[in-house]
Amino acid sequence: MTERWRWCQAIEAAGGLRPPDWVWLSQAPVEFPVDCALILEPGCGPPLELAARLPGRTLRLLTDPLTPRQRCRPFPCDLQDSSEWVLLVGEAAGPNLWESRPLYGQRIALTREPSQAVALQQRLEELGAEVLLCPVLHFVKPDDPAPLRAALTRLESFDWVLFTSPNGVRTFFEALPGDARRLGRARLAVIGPGTAQALSRFGLHPDVVPARSVAEGLLEALAGEPMEGRRVLLPRAQEAREVLPEGLRARGAEVVVAPCYKTIMPEPLPGLEAVDRVVLMSSSAARHFRQLCPGDPECVCIGPVTAQTARELGFTRLVQAEQFDQEGVVAALLVSRPS
Repeated sequence: MTERWRWCQAIEAAGGLRPPDWVWLSQAPVEFPVDCALILEPGCGPPLELAARLPGRTLRLLTDPLTPRQRCRPFPCDLQDSSEWVLLVGEAAGPNLWESRPLYGQRIALTREPSQAVALQQRLEELGAEVLLCPVLHFVKPDDPAPLRAALTRLESFDWVLFTSPNGVRTFFEALPGDARRLGRARLAVIGPGTAQALSRFGLHPDVVPARSVAEGLLEALAGEPMEGRRVLLPRAQEAREVLPEGLRARGAEVVVAPCYKTIMPEPLPGLEAVDRVVLMSSSAARHFRQLCPGDPECVCIGPVTAQTARELGFTRLVQAEQFDQEGVVAALLVSRPS
């Protein structure tokens, strides 16, 4: 039996009165009340038999609560394959407002680790989507931790520290002996607002946040800063593009690349073949997802670099966020429809 609190949410989403205004029935009574709205659970019997005992009453069948498949239809109707349903009796059983949610009916795979996907998952579920957590990246220590250890021993010598992902921020501070005050001399730059938010959890705020959340955008944002002879620390993933360090070295900076973590493949998850859309938050996610999924689902990419990687991997149905962060991904999902 579905927990009653879930039915309460589902009925309210379906446009009915709030649950205190209903009479719940788990078993069919000898006579049905005629002056109130009723909720008849599966224990009351088959819907068609119940409908026959309720002539003249307004009936709605609510199925698959709080999922993209939730439907509230006039009864009699085909119950199809739904294993969860209630029969709503009375004028209060209105149209299914759940179906008006903009992502209703879409099954969307999130390729981030569950701990990082919570906020986006909740947002998409509020918009009516069914979310499949499909982490394609696991984060582990880099193959060679020596460069990071060496950089941390002389942290006070750096003029700039550049963070290119929230994971880089997290793993950097996990490895940092002491606290954030050791960064007091350095100026800080991040690749985008998501990384800035991760940095703020350690009481720090970046001096530079580019308008475009890609390495090229960060180089543009730093164009007005003198780099000749400056020491720059770049804590990042073990596997990453060389655009940023090469661009800074071309301007005379001494760049120390210190891998903080590397990404590895998890085991494949069932259900990928049934998703409508896949959210890709990085090029690494795109590469790993391609190894897990031989098909061509629609990919919603956080930015142009990820979209280009997905294209090179053979994905053809691409949607790119205009704003290169989580809210931009949500906006891209809302303005486009699965192709």
